[in-house]
Amino acid sequence: MKENIKIYSCSLYPAQINKKLSVEVVNLNEIQDFDFDKDLLSIVLFEWNDYQKIAKRLKTFRDKNISLICIDDDISPDNRITLLNNDIEFISHKKFVQLGSDELNQWVKHAKYKVLIIEDNQALALNEAKLLRDSKFIVEISSPDSMSNLFDIGFAPDLILLDLNKTKDSDVADCVFSLTKHYENIPVLAMSDVQRPQQNNQLKSIGVDEILARNSQVDALISKILEMIQRKITHSSHSVRESEKIYEFEIDDDSFDELSHFITANGTSDRSSVIWLKVANKVSLQQKVGFSGFNKIHKTLHVQLPDFGFKFDIKQTITDGITVLASDDMSRQQTQDYLNEVFSWVSKTYFNLHKKNITVALQAFVLTDLSHKSNKNMLINEAERLILNPKHNENIQYIAESEERKKFYLTKTKLINAIRQQSFKWLYQSILNAKNDDMELFQVMLRVISHDGSELQTLDYFNVANETGLLKILDRYTLKQALSVIQDGEEKGVKRYILINQSISDYESAKHRQEVLENIQGHNIPESRLFFQFRQDLSEDHLSVLDEISQDLKGSGIGICISEFDGSDKSWEIAKLFNADWIRLKPFSKDSEVLHSNHPDFVGNQIQKAQSLGYKVIVPNIDSADFTAQIWNLNADFIHGNFVQSPVPDIKYIENDQ
Repeated sequence: MKENIKIYSCSLYPAQINKKLSVEVVNLNEIQDFDFDKDLLSIVLFEWNDYQKIAKRLKTFRDKNISLICIDDDISPDNRITLLNNDIEFISHKKFVQLGSDELNQWVKHAKYKVLIIEDNQALALNEAKLLRDSKFIVEISSPDSMSNLFDIGFAPDLILLDLNKTKDSDVADCVFSLTKHYENIPVLAMSDVQRPQQNNQLKSIGVDEILARNSQVDALISKILEMIQRKITHSSHSVRESEKIYEFEIDDDSFDELSHFITANGTSDRSSVIWLKVANKVSLQQKVGFSGFNKIHKTLHVQLPDFGFKFDIKQTITDGITVLASDDMSRQQTQDYLNEVFSWVSKTYFNLHKKNITVALQAFVLTDLSHKSNKNMLINEAERLILNPKHNENIQYIAESEERKKFYLTKTKLINAIRQQSFKWLYQSILNAKNDDMELFQVMLRVISHDGSELQTLDYFNVANETGLLKILDRYTLKQALSVIQDGEEKGVKRYILINQSISDYESAKHRQEVLENIQGHNIPESRLFFQFRQDLSEDHLSVLDEISQDLKGSGIGICISEFDGSDKSWEIAKLFNADWIRLKPFSKDSEVLHSNHPDFVGNQIQKAQSLGYKVIVPNIDSADFTAQIWNLNADFIHGNFVQSPVPDIKYIENDQ
């Protein structure tokens, strides 16, 4: 929820360089006797050349709990110290122009921020606490053994600072688990020695968000803490929203809340409507005038957009290139009339930038006739889905309910809730190696548990998870579990080979791929014990990076399996680009014609071709003895299915049977 804030300035310059603040900045010279509204959080902006004006009124500002921010280019160290000594924040021009009102509010609020230090060296912790308190943070200190006392008193930190130099790694893991379970979604910053890369990777794998060298300067520590807290506040649902960045736009959470409130308040009206206007040629404009140029054009469009006689309760930019309008007095026909006017206006309007005349193309998405809609929040999600889809090309799209989209929305909601609560269970299924009895191969599978305790079937949620990007998050949990299973086996002297599903799109980014591989390497997993299974159909849009991904995975000792393999020319191309170890044939039944030797897609020919090219073949969904015999006679390398072994909730049940 946004706080009520008022922003004042000693000059018009801040408003001129930061258009996000232009309608909210009040000239301080127009305020008589500094009569500020006590019910509002007030912020005063000034440049260094106005410091003397501010200095004369410091006591007044302090008495009224007004926050002061100096906006300037780099100023001298002495002047920075002067600001610091007077509790005045400093922001460079470059940083300031990026801040909206809410972000500016957060920038000045860190005096209220709470940091919990978990330590096993009291002297070191006391020193860190003093540094943080000197920087106006509220600080509590606890050792791992006394955390329960801290939980009892209800201390609610904004960040956890972990500094455990003497504690055993296993105890550190237990400590982090307890903290993250009790303080859900609170960022964890660990202090560590740069000489311990293996331990640092382990810290990240157990829930630590970021690591800072123990010998870092004070300002680096303060800066990192502020950055992590402000990022958490600004993006409170970041863990889920991040997964939805699969298109060229990202919708702000606040806009959803405001629209949801509007629709709830006007849900019984047949004259309430919401219109989203999207710049359809955003990408080409960005290529032509750059990102900042496009932002200027869109802001100008938003300001100049005529109302054409209609009254709008909401008219705001919700992300670059998208404006939303909402009216409680606009029928379906009137939305059509309004949009006809808008399209006519924009077709005749040129936006001037760098002496160039720029034309803008618009698309509209309309939600109207609210009284006839049952699940209105679902329709906001549906509108966002259509808006965010770059392939959508209709000029006007009316948002309608359908049973299919209702099911999609409900499934998505269940997935998000399960991810937030980590409501999963794990199943393990043995894969029979027909060529090597000594190789114990298992597939680790994640099952999603709904809020009512029922289990979501993979077939029911896979497409939803893939379309929304949530599949990547589920697969990351599966990877974490697989590493734990292999590591547990090593500690018990059991050699486990694990196959898991992974999303190819999650490995397209070289940076993220490197982070994942560093995490895996930190677990000291023996080579060729972990195999990533990528779907053929989902790999077809990523051909250009398959070779690069393959080299990185193979270089880290990870094997590659291609699933849903259909024997097409494209499938063989993918296997070659991936330099795959295994291929997993697309499922078929024991009565399928592909088991007949005269069929053009005869399975036996596929197996023989794969093996001649150096690939081992997995045949899945084997559910009977005669089906097993058929596949065995075709010389498959691996046989997988419920007849071989049904999934079990604990891998020890399989190992005990063998």
